[in-house]
Amino acid sequence: MDLDGGSGPFQIPNSIESCQMLMALKFGGPGLSGTIPREIGRLQQLRSFSIFQSKIYGTIPSEVTNLPHLKSLAIQSNPNLQGTIPSNIETMEELRTLWLYNNALEGPLPTLANRELRAIWLYGNNLTGTIPNSWAKDATQLHTLYLGNNNLT
Repeated sequence: MDLDGGSGPFQIPNSIESCQMLMALKFGGPGLSGTIPREIGRLQQLRSFSIFQSKIYGTIPSEVTNLPHLKSLAIQSNPNLQGTIPSNIETMEELRTLWLYNNALEGPLPTLANRELRAIWLYGNNLTGTIPNSWAKDATQLHTLYLGNNNLT
């Protein structure tokens, strides 16, 4: 499902959970507002989830980490999206790309135990702290890492 907000204002409905066969969700554009519903975490077949350049606000619900087949999580350029990166993101074994850039996310970087993660783009947030040692030890397939424009030490 691809909705880019070109047809006017809209929100992601809580009833999205009834679309159990969805494999990809892509939302974006200035017409998109509201929050990311927790019900997204019930879409067990989802492989790709993207929200970009929107007026989404609130936080990334931890239920997103309940998606066992998710390979790409791309939530980018949503200046009203705050909160932390869900701490249990490390349990997402099939995740290959994690693009959470140009939002207003804060807090520490999560631990990563995913040996298959290939790209992490977290630049342009308010993230703090240091890069966890687990990233060098466990993310052995990682080839792209962008962390600029944060408050990392």
